[in-house]
Amino acid sequence: MRSLFPVFNLSSLTPKFHCIQFVKPDPKVPKFIPKFIDLIAEWGWRVLPESPARFVGQTMVLPCLDNESGIRIDFVFSNSEYERQAIERARRIRIGKAQVCFATVEDLIIQKIIAGRPRDLEDARIVLAKKEGADLEYVRCWLKQIEESLGEPFLQSLEEIRKPW
Repeated sequence: MRSLFPVFNLSSLTPKFHCIQFVKPDPKVPKFIPKFIDLIAEWGWRVLPESPARFVGQTMVLPCLDNESGIRIDFVFSNSEYERQAIERARRIRIGKAQVCFATVEDLIIQKIIAGRPRDLEDARIVLAKKEGADLEYVRCWLKQIEESLGEPFLQSLEEIRKPW
């Protein structure tokens, strides 16, 4: 399943599009990367890491760039229940001839908290401040599960970004 997830940097309102391709992970994931890179080149996209097979093996992500539009495309190789559910929950909107999937506010917050960079946490803080009615129980439920799996304090990060400025 391929979906476009536009993510907006709310401070500059610059769109970053992430094309997500979910593929069941295989211990030999890097072996199919050369064929995949050929396909990406046919589409007119550029692979960003210098060593794509190693990068995918370490991160399960293959970042690319659409040379014509400048849109960033991330292929995520995963079969996690959360990621499948996030795709299912996405809002699908027709733009021209394309169907574009927009991540829900809750899933955007989860993804930003997991990314954990200061700018991602600030983006999550802004989204929470601007979007009343976000389902924080859904956010907490997934962050708790992911926290238990990865051993990172994601729930603490959520509470930190919810504090008044």
